[in-house]
Amino acid sequence: MAAKNKTCIKCNKELSLKMFYKSTITKDGIDYYCKECRKSSSLSSHRGGVKKNKCSVKECQRYTYAKTLCRIHYARWDRNGSVELKYTIKDSYAEYPSMKYESVRRRRLMYTYKITLEKYEQMAIGGCEICGENPYEHKILHVDHDHKCCPVKYVNGNARKLKTCGVCIRGVLCNRCNAAVGRYEKGVMRKDYPLKDKIVKYVQKYNQLISDRIDTNDKITRNRTR
Repeated sequence: MAAKNKTCIKCNKELSLKMFYKSTITKDGIDYYCKECRKSSSLSSHRGGVKKNKCSVKECQRYTYAKTLCRIHYARWDRNGSVELKYTIKDSYAEYPSMKYESVRRRRLMYTYKITLEKYEQMAIGGCEICGENPYEHKILHVDHDHKCCPVKYVNGNARKLKTCGVCIRGVLCNRCNAAVGRYEKGVMRKDYPLKDKIVKYVQKYNQLISDRIDTNDKITRNRTR
């Protein structure tokens, strides 16, 4: 007869099987953590775990991620074997003198989001608008926009090059927050997500700003047609 209870190896409580998630790596098909312990463990992982020591690189104030290094210096070491920065996104244009990084970036921002490079740099001064973190040197902050206004179109399962109206532009976000905003708007974000309150305020703020922009554009259009 199959057991109806199981003991969680973290809290040592004997609980009903309904209090455990299913698992494909255990013999009985039941997770060895109860749901509450699994949630707390996942939440701690999303928040970076217990941070005690700082990065071993001189003058770096970030906390350790792996091998006594912070996440950024560990990523460099994993890529290049050194904590020194050897590659940036601008280096990819070094072989093509006619394609300067700044000019390519300027054209892309104007074509896709209807904003200038100077406007983007001004928006990105404080880093990600939600969490405040700056991106890694080999990445960039994403320009966020309201996908209900200008949705991404897919062809054969692949996203086509995006082109927005420029009115629905919001802030600039890191990879993590950009994905989190998408989950929130789809209604699939978990209730205990650490930055949920900030994301809600961010979305509500720009909903109002975008509405004001649309009203202003309508007034300008009416005045021109008179």
